[in-house]
Amino acid sequence: ETLYTFDQNLSPMGLAVDHFANRIYWTGGWGTNGSAGAIRSAPLDGSAPSILFTASLPTSIAVDGSSGVYFADDGGVLKGDGSGAGPTQIYKDPHADQNGCVAALGDLVFTGEVTRPDPTDRFHSSGGVWRMKSDGSAHVKIADAARLASIAVDPIASRVYFTDGGAV
Repeated sequence: ETLYTFDQNLSPMGLAVDHFANRIYWTGGWGTNGSAGAIRSAPLDGSAPSILFTASLPTSIAVDGSSGVYFADDGGVLKGDGSGAGPTQIYKDPHADQNGCVAALGDLVFTGEVTRPDPTDRFHSSGGVWRMKSDGSAHVKIADAARLASIAVDPIASRVYFTDGGAV
């Protein structure tokens, strides 16, 4: 079942579900129209979508009902709430050229950062998975990952999973 159809020039990048609030969230991703930098939300049936926030180029989104809505944008992590209040930047890495993914678990946020010495070279980069508190403090690297693309959190096992190139 299709919940929401985008125009052909817009490709959403991130998707998150908040089962407690019965809502789905997605990032506008890359596109050529004015909604490219939007963070949208809708009830789980897809009705009445709305724009919560605008950003430059949001990629990934994570929702933790107890602490907020987090999204990666332009080398940083931003936090807002489900009502559209915010967002505020909780972390910005001056060396990372992208924060491609984000995941949340209670008062902890996990983000992936990738730095490329040559921005035109997609295959030679460095980076890693970082953990921080929901206010952006206590930023600590927990794993190396040169080609990080995705992060997921298992709240029951308290584990973080991520992709790095061809590996999980």
